[in-house]
Amino acid sequence: MHYINQQTWENLDQSLKNDGRVPVIFGANVMAALFFMRFPGVKEFYVIDNDKKKHGHCLDEYAFGINSSSEIYKKIGNKNEVFPRLNRDNAVIVINGTKRYKEMYEASVKAGFKHIYITVIMETHDATIVRGNEEDYFEALYKYFAEECAKLPIEDKKILVYTEGYYGDHGKAIINALLKLDQSYNITWALKDSKDSLPKAYKKVPISNTLQYIKEFETARVVIYSSELPITFTKRPEQIYFQTTHWSSVTLKTFGLDFYKFHNLKYGILRCIHDRDAIDYLFTGSDFDERTFRKAFGYAGKSIRVGSPRSDILFDTVGIRERICKKLGLNVENKYLLYAPTFRANLENGYIQKAYGGILDYDMLIDVLSKKFGGTWKVMLRFHPDIGNKIQSDSLPDNIINVTDYPDVQELIVLSDVVMTDYSSLMFEPAYAYKPVFLYAPDRNDYINRDRPLLIPYDELPFPIAVSTKELRCLIQNFDEKDYKVAVSKFFNKHGVHEDGHASERAARAMMRIMRGKR
Repeated sequence: MHYINQQTWENLDQSLKNDGRVPVIFGANVMAALFFMRFPGVKEFYVIDNDKKKHGHCLDEYAFGINSSSEIYKKIGNKNEVFPRLNRDNAVIVINGTKRYKEMYEASVKAGFKHIYITVIMETHDATIVRGNEEDYFEALYKYFAEECAKLPIEDKKILVYTEGYYGDHGKAIINALLKLDQSYNITWALKDSKDSLPKAYKKVPISNTLQYIKEFETARVVIYSSELPITFTKRPEQIYFQTTHWSSVTLKTFGLDFYKFHNLKYGILRCIHDRDAIDYLFTGSDFDERTFRKAFGYAGKSIRVGSPRSDILFDTVGIRERICKKLGLNVENKYLLYAPTFRANLENGYIQKAYGGILDYDMLIDVLSKKFGGTWKVMLRFHPDIGNKIQSDSLPDNIINVTDYPDVQELIVLSDVVMTDYSSLMFEPAYAYKPVFLYAPDRNDYINRDRPLLIPYDELPFPIAVSTKELRCLIQNFDEKDYKVAVSKFFNKHGVHEDGHASERAARAMMRIMRGKR
């Protein structure tokens, strides 16, 4: 690449202004959005990509901002078929590769093209990028793109929702309650998998398409988020940001700055601070919830006590069990244990999540459950969503059902008759409805001291705790429902937790008042 210094958007603009020159987008990906943001008036262009799977598809499946009305120019083609048809003097190649742009450049030169531009270099003019430092490049790119999108008008009725990348959690409950009060809002949902189903009226945005995700964020009037905002997102003064968290009204493990500092995760610390500074309103579920969040984030802003919106489903379960069984192909007459162990960290290689299922005798578990509670039992096994794709369902015993991919864990709690976990804060939600909860934690000391410190001493939890399968069996056999309910009520009263099934309605009404200007 002998003319890197000539790689500027200004030079590309001059090149395109010459009569008859047509841009050729080489690389059908989100980077193409940068081109169409700068040249929105382009009506004719070609698109090529080295990925055969993209051939025949339209560019707007992989990028956005395309204003051309001519479908023929949107179709993604093979360079070996498109290059021979192009005039070498009049075609302008715009390369969107990030890791292989050098190869793409060399292929274009070899094919005889004279006007070639590389988006990576035009965006940065940074020699470190040419050496392949993509991480620095993308951080600069996303920051720039957010600044550009922040110049776009905000859509007054638009709400962007992120709930850990799937359709569920507090956001789902709040939006459902909001739309019962006012159906005029336009909902955009950020998803990890664009194939996930949503209500037809909602718009999807795949979080993997980072540039589109940023644009949707920057043009929303209201943002509902259950985790820390990405650092590349720039919250505008006119926007309203509601932080919901991704736990219910009480959580067991440390989080926020406490967690990131414990593991010396510097990027997490920066993201935590970035999120804290952007929050307009924090939805909290209890005295404990508000106190721990303020400490963990150093947050001194406004909060609204609503309860746990996603847990409302536990108070109105009519027809839900039947619907879930039908969806999963399960027998509604059976009884179900939901086993949801949390992940463990591979500390030798940094804080990397790994699957954990415990050393558990499932046959024993099913046997003792049947003898204690009666009926035919099945175990629903749910790993943490971040590591669930590493589990092979066909390797599980017949009585074990892998429900890791089921998006709404609250529905699984409704279906379950008993819940078992180790350190997941999911443990508290079935207890709102006084469902039996058992804790199986054979590595409790190692986990608490090395993996994740706790906010509540483990032995102060109101649930039976086992560190071996033998002990687990005894705890189930000797379970006393009356004593359990007393312990649970005492625990929730101590921590200011009072769920009544109307948290989502309270949150929705609070949002409406704020959106109408009554802050």
